[in-house]
Amino acid sequence: MKYQSQNSGLLSIEHIKDGDILKIIEEAYMTVSKSNNKEYWNAKVELPDGSHKLANVGGITGDLFMDAWGDETQNWAGKLVKVDIRISKATGNEYIVLVPYEEIPPLEFSIELPEEKEEIDVKKIPW
Repeated sequence: MKYQSQNSGLLSIEHIKDGDILKIIEEAYMTVSKSNNKEYWNAKVELPDGSHKLANVGGITGDLFMDAWGDETQNWAGKLVKVDIRISKATGNEYIVLVPYEEIPPLEFSIELPEEKEEIDVKKIPW
């Protein structure tokens, strides 16, 4: 875990849209806000356009990450998250929740069909 002062480059709603898939590219770390001197967890994420931003990992997002991947933040690196933009009932402002995401590979199957069609005697069908 690294400890450093918070800087610009934070993820905001202007950078993403609801449903975007982002990738956590390194371990989350604690930062200190210059404006209020509070500590926050941040994780560097890769946006769909390839740029990198720092995502705040607290509240709902932090709980979801710990439920999915545990509380060791190095385990979060390389994981995918889906953007869920919500509206606060208290303020009416939009906020970002990052939800653990797993790509499900397409289902592969095959069906073997008989080479020749069978003739069906309709008189033998019981209806």
